Amino acid sequence: AQRLVPGMVTIGRIDGSLLGDPVLEEIDLDLPAARVTIGRLSLHWQPGKLFRRELQITDLDVHRVRVSLRQTDRQTTEPPVLPDIALPFRLTCDRLALTDLALIPAGADDPLSVDALTLAATWEATGLEISELGLVTSRPPAEARLTGKVDLTGDYPVTAELDWHFLPGGELAPLAGTGRVKGDLQALRIVHRTTGRLTSGFEGELSDLLDAPTWRALVRVDDVSTHDFTRDAPAGSVAGHFSGTGTFSDASVTGTVTAELEGLDALGRLEARVDAEIEQDLLSVSQLNLSASEVPGSLQARGRIQLTGEAPGRFDVDAEWRDLAWPPGEAPEYQLPAGTLKASGTADAFSHEVATRIESATLPPADVQWEGQATPGSMTVDTLQVDTLGGHIDGIG
Repeated sequence: AQRLVPGMVTIGRIDGSLLGDPVLEEIDLDLPAARVTIGRLSLHWQPGKLFRRELQITDLDVHRVRVSLRQTDRQTTEPPVLPDIALPFRLTCDRLALTDLALIPAGADDPLSVDALTLAATWEATGLEISELGLVTSRPPAEARLTGKVDLTGDYPVTAELDWHFLPGGELAPLAGTGRVKGDLQALRIVHRTTGRLTSGFEGELSDLLDAPTWRALVRVDDVSTHDFTRDAPAGSVAGHFSGTGTFSDASVTGTVTAELEGLDALGRLEARVDAEIEQDLLSVSQLNLSASEVPGSLQARGRIQLTGEAPGRFDVDAEWRDLAWPPGEAPEYQLPAGTLKASGTADAFSHEVATRIESATLPPADVQWEGQATPGSMTVDTLQVDTLGGHIDGIG
């Protein structure tokens, strides 16, 4: 083995000379942020063009690449400063191909696998032009292609276009998308559209990316069949639109989702409207309204859930409803003219309080209140109060 940099780079085998077409095998790079191993690297280039201040790589094949990222303790509050970069010669890469690539994040067991990554690009002075950046994966089965230009000075103005395809096979329909990026580090505009089993549009803008990043976005999802995603869902269609603004730690989102599902025709078009905020590790929903076009009932809810921190998954929810009925239609068996719900805890164990009026065609009307505890497999009623026919009933269970 040849040790090029003590303790950092090791090459197991070298065939050929640098001025010819060298082939390197069993390369090991021990870097501070990652360990990189390469099974085989072969280079074809044009050394004669160096006299014309040009480095031309005809083919660079890199096979069996493993990148194991390491935990780093480096933290800084200072915004990064990107330098102006001007290459003193012309660099041309006709074809770079990485095959069998695996990226292993720090602390993760399963790698992110890429079957092939290809690049064709030219870098001259401050301008980098990517003729093609291609990506192919088999799990999931997808491929993507990007082209673009960036000027490596000032705020790094950039333009880029992306197209991708997701080909799941089986009963699931293909999915494809196209996108465009234009702007610089002060204001970067992104437009994206998907077609296939999901038709949607996205428009967004990132501002002040280096100092105090902020974002705003609009998302629209056209009518999409539920069976295009899973056969287990009720047949029907779903649509929606959302808008939001925020930073990389806080966000404010508002949106509407509508659905029409087979088996629930009597309800008509279902609608959910939501206003929510994310602040650090807390998701707060100030308003969630559920309604249906063919029935008068509605349900309003608000609450919050801890996303991370000391108690991830902990929630508090308040809800109230009016004019609910089941089954939906002209002659429901049960009606709930008004009621409230309070719940707090986690998905594994939570407490709840319910107060509602129940009316039925076969039973006398009653006002019911109960408090209890619940887990995924059981529910305990701590107190129960029923007021009906002028009387009062207490119970536990």
